[in-house]
Amino acid sequence: MVFGLGPKLNPLRYLDPILLGALALLYGGTLYPYLWWGDGPELLTAAFCNGVAHPTGYPLYLLLVKVFGWMPIGSLAWKGHLFSSICTLVAIGILFRLWPLGKKFSWGPVGWRIGLIAMGVSPSVWGNSILTEVYTLSLLLVVIVVGFSKTFVRRPTLVRFLVISFAAGIAVGHHRLLGLMVPGLALWLASAFHDSNRRLLWFAPGAAFFLFGLLGPYGLIYMRAAADPMLNWENASTLDGFWKLFSAHQFTTDQQLVRILGGASFSTDPLITDLKDNLGLLLVFSAVGCGFVGLQRPRLLIAGLIAWSLPIVFISQYSVADAATLFLLPNFLLGLVAAFGLGKCLGWAGERSRPALAGLVVLSVVFLVYRVTTFPQPEGKLAELPERYARRALDATSPGSVLFAVPATYRDAVDYTYYPLLYQHQVAHRNKSVALISEGYFTSPWYRGTLAAQGLPVDLFEVLESGNEEVPLKELDLETYLKDEAPEVSERRDRGERVLGIYRVGDRHYLAGPETLSKLLADHLIAKLPDRTFYFTQPLHGLEGFMRGAIDWTETLHLPMITRGFSPLDGKPIPSGKLFRMDLRRLPDHEQE
Repeated sequence: MVFGLGPKLNPLRYLDPILLGALALLYGGTLYPYLWWGDGPELLTAAFCNGVAHPTGYPLYLLLVKVFGWMPIGSLAWKGHLFSSICTLVAIGILFRLWPLGKKFSWGPVGWRIGLIAMGVSPSVWGNSILTEVYTLSLLLVVIVVGFSKTFVRRPTLVRFLVISFAAGIAVGHHRLLGLMVPGLALWLASAFHDSNRRLLWFAPGAAFFLFGLLGPYGLIYMRAAADPMLNWENASTLDGFWKLFSAHQFTTDQQLVRILGGASFSTDPLITDLKDNLGLLLVFSAVGCGFVGLQRPRLLIAGLIAWSLPIVFISQYSVADAATLFLLPNFLLGLVAAFGLGKCLGWAGERSRPALAGLVVLSVVFLVYRVTTFPQPEGKLAELPERYARRALDATSPGSVLFAVPATYRDAVDYTYYPLLYQHQVAHRNKSVALISEGYFTSPWYRGTLAAQGLPVDLFEVLESGNEEVPLKELDLETYLKDEAPEVSERRDRGERVLGIYRVGDRHYLAGPETLSKLLADHLIAKLPDRTFYFTQPLHGLEGFMRGAIDWTETLHLPMITRGFSPLDGKPIPSGKLFRMDLRRLPDHEQE
């Protein structure tokens, strides 16, 4: 006996905590120390300011992040990133237990663990585990459902079925893409029902538990929206707004727009790239894993293929900025099969061929080392860039002023410019006397509440709904607007004409161009705040034709935004890093005329 551990100490009992500890150190060492670009600052703002995030709202995620933020260590942004890491680590820890090590040493479960660690250091999983995003919680929820399902198939009970139904409802409620995996899950679970008609009576309570898991967390969204927070996507306190948020109506309309323009097509290019980047050599073992599953559990193989292929088909036609990231969810299932295949290969080699075993182990280690050493990481000032930009921009504005978040170029998404500012303004309470508004959301009626919460006039939204003599409103269907009206307006602008107008297409509003936005801002916002100073992250030159005076754009901040050498930011709408004060010079009456 040594230190009271006994003579039959099994060293394998420490393998799981050692592997998870190593992965935790890896994640912790690469965790973003500050804010990062993308949806993270918006999700953090919604979580800690009791707001409502972008569709589909992510109520469970917002609640968990807020609770996690109560830890008395680190900044809120850092804790948001840490939460993503914890979700991945817990998911992999649960997966370890699906193939127990046992008391007798075997290479099979060891290979399973090596495969899971390889998946954990793939760029997609690792990249989402060190920043604030919703996807690692999706992975954790999938793992919970898979874990309970495996237990249920072996020993079906009503309690386990209800737990699976509830967990599946929560998973689908968190991320709609997981709903496409439900048919495969149902086929797998059906194998436990073939010998008992009595179990058919379980479907009614199972459906009730699924719906409760799906809809229950959205009570939080409704209560938050009813409290009229500053960030309130779709104004979810109304039934219509709630449905738009829950159903991701905005993205549905965007997809229709892309299809009408002929831009939507079935493309697996992001899938191929994602598979190569995320799984690499594990693709070989995924074929082995599928073979073993097909021989031992053919129903499970078919169920897995359905759960994998339906999301693939959907995402391949989905034209959004983060379509490539969405492949993380179905590829996670493929990663499980690959880890299973590696476990089977190592198990076979361990029993029959020491040279083959040594070769596989070396190959796995080399692959892991390659993945760890080639993972792209921002260094130095690049890692601090979003937070430094937001802090300095707010510090450069005078108290009581108005700050417009305008993207670096027209038609760029304003998210990268606006969300870091929003976090620093609302969560970090930086220069709270400043009114912060986004130029990109003025065609969204829900954004009216954001202006009102900051004491700003909201007449602009009344004009948006009904138009006026100078800015007429025209109602069209989406196809007519895209194929007839929009090209004609573009041609008129190319000829040098000033085109003013608003188009209501269904329940969405579109402006004839930047001149219309400038007109609305000049007449219904800026003119009604004569004593306020206005700052813009990018000059809005269209205002010059609608203000009663000449505009001087005075640069008050110039922060270099150098992102070269860091591939994840290639092509992203990084803000200009500049700030301009709008100085209005009054002209003599005859010049104004």
